Amino acid sequence: FSRLQCRDSLEQLLESIPSMFENNRVADSAFGAAMKAGFLAMKPTGGKLLVFQSVLPSVGTGSLSARETEGRSNISSGDKEAHKLLQPVDKTLKTMALEFAEYQVCVDVFLTTQSYTDVASISVVPSTTGGRVYYYFPFSALSDPAKLFNDLRWNITRPQGLEAVMRVRCSQGLQVQDYSGNFCKRVPTDIDLPAIDSDKTIMVSFKHDDKFQENSECGFQCALLYTTVYGQRRIRVINISLPCTSMLSNLFRCADLEAQFTYVVKQAANGIPSSSLSQVRDQVTSTCINILQSYRQYCASVSSSGQLILPEALKLLPLYTL
Repeated sequence: FSRLQCRDSLEQLLESIPSMFENNRVADSAFGAAMKAGFLAMKPTGGKLLVFQSVLPSVGTGSLSARETEGRSNISSGDKEAHKLLQPVDKTLKTMALEFAEYQVCVDVFLTTQSYTDVASISVVPSTTGGRVYYYFPFSALSDPAKLFNDLRWNITRPQGLEAVMRVRCSQGLQVQDYSGNFCKRVPTDIDLPAIDSDKTIMVSFKHDDKFQENSECGFQCALLYTTVYGQRRIRVINISLPCTSMLSNLFRCADLEAQFTYVVKQAANGIPSSSLSQVRDQVTSTCINILQSYRQYCASVSSSGQLILPEALKLLPLYTL
């Protein structure tokens, strides 16, 4: 069918939905079944699926229970078990998300809620399919519609691509250690992004496993194969070459504070579902201490043991860590 030919019918349907369900008093939500139905409609072509949710999914595939009360009752000794509430309750939604990603369907979830909705379990779907969660809590029908409208408008109109595959390459002596972000990874070298847009960031960490000659250069390449919203298949390639050094002082002098701290924060965020908040805080603090201790030990001139010595490029790192 032609989108232009069906536009009038679609607009009429959207305008009639509020009146069709204005007397509906059913509070149950079939979140998983609704997503599955949308996926089956989009399976032949792929695309973006926008899901609006206001209550805890309670019936059908992917139904969830209110485990917030259960989790709190089991936390009698501080926050030792609190992180378990940030773990998905089961693998049902994850399995569903992997199937969505396989057929290039990206899911964005808009949570307009005033109660517990188990975001940790629901967010598995957008995080696996290259989407995101828009969380409005507590949602107010008076103050939040403008923000919801703007978020939805930008989600639809911003520069974006579909059916994307990304690979990062680097010079011999380096190797890609890990990727971090919202994507699906089925092979070691590539990540699949059913949708990619101008607001998304993928973090790549590298492992140094060989020696480099002084004054040589190492290269990095990021290649992204994607489909435009007009159906054109394109590839975007970004190359960068950076000088190598064997002197730690040069490394600290050229350090990027924002990039360094972004890495620390994202690593901490990834660790929150499996560790207590106190452990995550200690890990962030330890990372900062180790960086500054290395600078003092290997780069700084002889000074008093009570004097605080910070590299110029990272002098705000302790403040950021707080």
